Amino acid sequence: MKRLLRDNIVIVLIFALLHFAVALVSRLLDYYDDIPLTLLTITMVIVVAMRNETRVEMVAVLTLGATLLGFLIGSWLWEPLEILTGSSHLAPAISTFAITMMLGVATDYVTRTAKRFPSHNPTWRLTAADIIIIATSILILRLIYVV
Repeated sequence: MKRLLRDNIVIVLIFALLHFAVALVSRLLDYYDDIPLTLLTITMVIVVAMRNETRVEMVAVLTLGATLLGFLIGSWLWEPLEILTGSSHLAPAISTFAITMMLGVATDYVTRTAKRFPSHNPTWRLTAADIIIIATSILILRLIYVV
């Protein structure tokens, strides 16, 4: 159990670093980073939740919640950080990193403590198609509430 927790934290850290890099490069290229960051968040939540054998319904709810919170918190957190750092490129990347770490750790905690699949059904697993369908559906919903 402790190893799974440690491994999941490493996975969350990797995703947070990827979020940081995407946000920084997007700002440097003057590119809108909303879609790549949303896809990274969706993927992170699904990976962490799958590793903790979480029910599909909960994965969907957590993914929607994480993308919504990430967007809302990220929309205002980078501005105070820009004042502190003095950089319009670095501030969004730092806020994205912090938000991703927070959401990833929270996802890991919630999925570790939530009701898991019964142990008598160890063969059920999400397929790649399931992940793509869930991620695409959540991305579409995410775009709808932004537009």
